[in-house]
Amino acid sequence: MKTIAIAGLVVVGLAIAGSAGFALAATPTVHVGQMTFADDTVHANDTARFVVPVTMDPSKVVLNGVPINTPLAAFAPECKGKGDTTSPCWVPTSPQDDPKAPQFVEIKGLPAVKDADGKTVVSQTLAVVDEKGKINIVLVQFDRHEVLQNDYRAVASLSEALGAPAKASATMVGWIQAGHEVALRNGTLITASNVPK
Repeated sequence: MKTIAIAGLVVVGLAIAGSAGFALAATPTVHVGQMTFADDTVHANDTARFVVPVTMDPSKVVLNGVPINTPLAAFAPECKGKGDTTSPCWVPTSPQDDPKAPQFVEIKGLPAVKDADGKTVVSQTLAVVDEKGKINIVLVQFDRHEVLQNDYRAVASLSEALGAPAKASATMVGWIQAGHEVALRNGTLITASNVPK
């Protein structure tokens, strides 16, 4: 696990917020009673930390337990039944009409990613598989009822594992290493992929 100063994350967070056009103001209280989420539901403010499992080294990226550049069949079998399992398996998300088109599969049976208060923060993990059966992209979707769009906790979790981000914009924060990229997109989706050449 890499160490990164919280002050550095605050600077990155302020830069992202500023580039997105958000006005930031100091307030005497740290915790707000309620927050409105992207789907217009209102929930109690939640600042409990969480950790999304991610590793990145020169040979591969593993996001939420799913490695890129690995054959899907070598990683996990197809789920039997409804996919209610405690070990990884996968189910197709739609019929595969074109064998040369990428296939999207949902990965089931992964350990739940929870915050410090025990709330599950990841709603779904998907993999994009090429025509040769290799996982090219992993996508981790946050639960929109537990994680705000552009939630600082997601940036903090990824920065603790991967170090300081290599790039940031209003809609994306990215970490790049040895031809691989992990990106937090719109604060609600993490992707792991190869960097296009």
